[in-house]
Amino acid sequence: GRAMIFVDAEKGTFEDLSSITMPFPKKGILDNLVEGFIQFNDDMQNGDDFRMFFNVTIKERKVLTYIPSVVFCSTKPDGKKEYIAMVYIPVDVKKNVVYKGIILFRNITTEKSKELEANRKLSQALATAPEASNAKTTFLFNMSHDIRTPMNAVTGFTAMAKKHIDEPEMVKEYLEKIDIAGKQLLSLVNQVLEMSRIESGKIVLKEQKSDIGNVITALMTTYGTHAESKGIKFTATIANVEHRFVSVDSDRINQIMANIIGNAIKYTLE
Repeated sequence: GRAMIFVDAEKGTFEDLSSITMPFPKKGILDNLVEGFIQFNDDMQNGDDFRMFFNVTIKERKVLTYIPSVVFCSTKPDGKKEYIAMVYIPVDVKKNVVYKGIILFRNITTEKSKELEANRKLSQALATAPEASNAKTTFLFNMSHDIRTPMNAVTGFTAMAKKHIDEPEMVKEYLEKIDIAGKQLLSLVNQVLEMSRIESGKIVLKEQKSDIGNVITALMTTYGTHAESKGIKFTATIANVEHRFVSVDSDRINQIMANIIGNAIKYTLE
């Protein structure tokens, strides 16, 4: 709601010109207006600000370079907070002295609640920003390590293929390994590009028919070479598999196994 009060600062009186019911008489002494309003809002959080507003802007009757305003808060019996904005507009000014003015009251509880909620969300976002930033840094650091391994396999097998360019069978074998490592590299790159979807909680498993043997062979091809370069023996055995084809998100399985095997190679001595 809104209210408009006419103030005679020289006489120290007021008259309520609004049609709505206010917590004070329709007219009277200015001091009664101030204290009556504060008493009505018995839990006013900034009653002193309210008094100062009147003392400085109305009683002293000085012409200010701005239109003074204040927002005050009170707690209602049901526990809800109410916010009122008040502004004082001089209407009779002579020789830098304000003789008369208009006080405008406006209930801004709805706007203030939205502002407070926005501030709360902003504070929450600022509080979690460092944690989110650290998580991204860690993710990218780990992912760069994961990407480097199949990339090394691609470049390594490419170099070997060039070295044996006149031996078709060996070149074919190297190309097959490059193809496997390339697909694994593409899978890792796609995971990086999915970061925004992971953050928004929209990531979903892509279950599809996959050959567990092919998954293991791909890991063996990529990480076997990496292990050998560090002087580590790496073996993988596929035997007595009853259900070779399973419904699974092969990209996620590759990611999990790549992390486990990658760390095993990283922290294993020659």
